[in-house]
Amino acid sequence: MGNVRFKVGEHTITARIMAQNSHTSRHTGKELFELEVQFTAHEAQSDSIREALSGKGCLLSADGDTSKDVTVLLFQKTHSYTDGRPIQSYIWTLTQEEELKVDDLQLADVTLQPYWFTERFDEDALIISARVEVDAATEQSLRNLPQYFPVIRKGISDEPRTMRFGQILWSSVEEEKFKLGITIVEKIYDEQKKTPALFQPQLRHISNTLAVAGARIAKLLDILQEKGVLTEEERVSIAEVPDAERRKRVGQFDRVDDLDAWLGDDD
Repeated sequence: MGNVRFKVGEHTITARIMAQNSHTSRHTGKELFELEVQFTAHEAQSDSIREALSGKGCLLSADGDTSKDVTVLLFQKTHSYTDGRPIQSYIWTLTQEEELKVDDLQLADVTLQPYWFTERFDEDALIISARVEVDAATEQSLRNLPQYFPVIRKGISDEPRTMRFGQILWSSVEEEKFKLGITIVEKIYDEQKKTPALFQPQLRHISNTLAVAGARIAKLLDILQEKGVLTEEERVSIAEVPDAERRKRVGQFDRVDDLDAWLGDDD
């Protein structure tokens, strides 16, 4: 089936192709290749080759065009040797790694440009983590989205997926510009049988209760400050907290001083 050349650490290795397969990417729907290859190396190289195996390799283009080189994930199937002989034999699999680079993240009719993005699967459900900077109007539009909404990851896949928000961490200066650390979860995640999260449903009830109480107290203080006297109409107004106000107060529990400092410097 021919030979290939790939680079592992400081080593450039020529290997014989033993088998070639492909699989469909769950992220993009593209076909990704997998090669099973066999090669030999001197025993003096064994330690450095083994260390390089913990990382990634680079499949070199046959025509020497580096723009066509492909990053591959490495897995060692077998390693064999004969006592007294310096040459050792390896069988590895080289699996194409795709680069997931999102251009735009479209949530219903809201378009975002993440400055940090990653995605993974939990069983069959796609879970996205992203960080974005938005203005106040866009932040409010995101808060007003329905429970489930279509999501398109431009640059990765144009296929819309029905998703919802998980946690939304945020920070802001003067509440004009917002940094949001958002988790977006595919609807199928909720349809899979899951163990309830830690401290649930208690924590959800506590958050809602505190949010409602805070909203009532704030409104009460405003009325007392402005008028000094409570009427029955004002009392009713204090007791009634619109759902939009409740959700806004709940969102305060996810606020941090600085989003990037809180989440760290993940690449």
